[in-house]
Amino acid sequence: MQRQQKSNADQYSNRVVALIGGVQEVTSAAPLDETWRELLKILTEAVRDLHADKLSEESFNSFRAILQIGMEVTKERRALLSSTNIPTSPVDSSIHSTV
Repeated sequence: MQRQQKSNADQYSNRVVALIGGVQEVTSAAPLDETWRELLKILTEAVRDLHADKLSEESFNSFRAILQIGMEVTKERRALLSSTNIPTSPVDSSIHSTV
């Protein structure tokens, strides 16, 4: 069971890492909005798995640390794009850390 829980956490973490890699290449806000929604979707799935005992608390906490980095990278990229006067979407003001 522990091996499966770790495997599940690794899958969530890998998805987040893949999104982080893409954020650095983004040149507009729209893809960042999609990345943010995907991060929240992954978080929701992980919480469900935690409650269903498909993730251990330890595995979830490891995943959550990576998720927080992904959210910070996304917010920082948005701020960088805003500071270079690249138009951003109205969602900008609604992005807050939810973790």
